[in-house]
Amino acid sequence: MYVKRAGLVWVLFCIWIGCLGIAAACSGAEGPNSFEDLVSALRQVAVFQRLDEGQLRTVAKVAEVVEREHGDRIIEQGKRAGKMAIALDSEVWIRIDGQTIRVLPPNSLVGEIEFLENVPASADVVLAGKSRVILLEHRRFQQVMDADPSLGYRVMVEVARMEASRLRMNNLGQTR
Repeated sequence: MYVKRAGLVWVLFCIWIGCLGIAAACSGAEGPNSFEDLVSALRQVAVFQRLDEGQLRTVAKVAEVVEREHGDRIIEQGKRAGKMAIALDSEVWIRIDGQTIRVLPPNSLVGEIEFLENVPASADVVLAGKSRVILLEHRRFQQVMDADPSLGYRVMVEVARMEASRLRMNNLGQTR
């Protein structure tokens, strides 16, 4: 009798956990509500704006979306994240040795230095508010770029433009 009851309790527990998982997946609490929402979110990121619809969908297939809170560090200075990140709903604070050196607007790509140079992160990236964050794992994203050279070229042109703009801003800040 005890074994049957324990088995029934186990089955009910598994069903309950399964329902919670389904509810969480359907609640929209973890990022965009659908694949289409993720594609739409990527379309708002400057680095991906030159991609065609098929290329955006390819990038979306290797992207992960997570929910993070105000003050969460999404990239840690001196460590390898192995991922680039895009905060969809919040500005991000770029901090070196605890000092904020820049504030980037929502939809800014961060973690690109590690991707480009294969070095540990040069700064902390901290969320200024609660946000959905798109994560792009370096190895998988590199495979996407290698498989579609046009996609890779378009992304790298935009990354180069972004880096040039950030470099100009750094230079302006140092001359003042």
